[in-house]
Amino acid sequence: MSKKCDDSDFEGLFYYFFLIFCFQGRPKGVTPKYSLKPLVPRLSELLGVEVKIADNCIGEEVEKLVAQIPEGGVLLLENVRLHKEEEKNDPEFAKKLASLADLYVNDAFGATHHAHASTEGVTKYLKPSVAGFLM
Repeated sequence: MSKKCDDSDFEGLFYYFFLIFCFQGRPKGVTPKYSLKPLVPRLSELLGVEVKIADNCIGEEVEKLVAQIPEGGVLLLENVRLHKEEEKNDPEFAKKLASLADLYVNDAFGATHHAHASTEGVTKYLKPSVAGFLM
């Protein structure tokens, strides 16, 4: 049985805030070409809220930004692949990513087969870890 969604189905979601981490390309270290900053205007438009972006995906500055997100707010973390630990599925890196959230929703169908820190590693530290609509 399927059901079409309307806006009322998502009203409860905005009692939370959203933290988005993703990747772009295969950068070798910090490379401005692979920054997610150009995505912010369109993402804000699509979501209907102002999306903030962090300059990194881990660290004290990111933790401060996460603590300041209001209900219904959205924070996009900078490209996780700017860190070599992402593709190595480094447990400490995964733990740092996981420490920023209360639960994990994987909606990255095209990247799920990769055992990376942001797709597999974080699931060891975040419960629940669930599949999103694209899965």
